[in-house]
Amino acid sequence: METSGTIALQGDVIRYDWTDGSWELSIDRVRVIGEATTANGPWLDDYYLCFATGPDEWFQASFYAVGGPFSNVQTYSHDVEQYLRDATRCQSK
Repeated sequence: METSGTIALQGDVIRYDWTDGSWELSIDRVRVIGEATTANGPWLDDYYLCFATGPDEWFQASFYAVGGPFSNVQTYSHDVEQYLRDATRCQSK
């Protein structure tokens, strides 16, 4: 998704940029990492990576952001497909 933004680790800082803004978070402030979903999908981003820094403070980034877990799904699925093909060939010998 074009509006999902980008997420990157720059030294000890997580940086997330998207069309409506950006945030930076020092890794040493992260207390819990989780995920959240909304009812916005499949038309809008609906899956988020969340970084909690305290009881009432967290930062969230789209799972679909470039650099995020789902940004290379096509690549990963191709790698898994190739792995399974290779494994099947080994078993049939």
